[in-house]
Amino acid sequence: MRQEKKIVKEFYENYGWTRTDNGVYKDTAAFVDTRPVMQAYHQRSMSRLADYFEKGGRLFLDAGCGAQVSDDYMSIGSRFQQRVCVDISSNALREAREKLGEKTWYVVADITALPFRDAHFAGILCAHVLYHLSPDEQAPAINELHRIQQRGGVCVIVYTWATCLMTNIALYLNPRMLLPKIPGMRWLWRTFLKPYAKTASNAPVPAPDAPSLYFHPQDYHWYRTTVANRMSVTLGCWQAVSLPFSQAFVLDKTFTPFLLTLISGLEQMFPAFMGRVGAYPLFILRK
Repeated sequence: MRQEKKIVKEFYENYGWTRTDNGVYKDTAAFVDTRPVMQAYHQRSMSRLADYFEKGGRLFLDAGCGAQVSDDYMSIGSRFQQRVCVDISSNALREAREKLGEKTWYVVADITALPFRDAHFAGILCAHVLYHLSPDEQAPAINELHRIQQRGGVCVIVYTWATCLMTNIALYLNPRMLLPKIPGMRWLWRTFLKPYAKTASNAPVPAPDAPSLYFHPQDYHWYRTTVANRMSVTLGCWQAVSLPFSQAFVLDKTFTPFLLTLISGLEQMFPAFMGRVGAYPLFILRK
């Protein structure tokens, strides 16, 4: 096994799919903004993802299934007759089995060499997996998913860009960093925004004892030249909002519900554009 995969496997076997003292998976605590103010946004994103699989079929593959961290995630693919969960981590599959039960099939496998015959699955979901592979293995993994996809079926890949406009806005225009430094804005910051920013800053961050996790997302140019030029694929959007963006702009009160509803609406109306400028695009493979 390559060193990059060993790092990822070790992370999820021994850390990511274990729980914190309050029962949250450590992977979720490190990388997902779980504040109540974000809940409706997350639910809309998962619902939009599930819509791609509304047609149903015989076999549904959850490639890199993880621990099945939410009911919304587990409901994806519910219209298929049989669900198959694949992961490189046996701990992920144990956690998934506790929730999904014995009716689901569980397979320990490498996404770059799946043990299934050609055109086997009517629906395939691969969420937050590809960018944990080395750069030279990401395109072969997409080819492997496409190989086992049935003609007329759908394969949806949740990816993330190496950099994107919305995350850059959060990094360089974070009001928590800028407003306190502007003399004319200090009163506004102290009176209206600072109290809410304190609670918003409680969004999760990686624990100091967290082991390393291999992570190598690529850019839009790679998508255009390596993916879009080789197969029938559409760019969509799962979530435009990244953790840095929510930490910078999503306060627990004030205009936050309107902001997130607006972003969700834009994701729904302009999926390709929001997938391009946002944090988490979708690659929708057709055959």
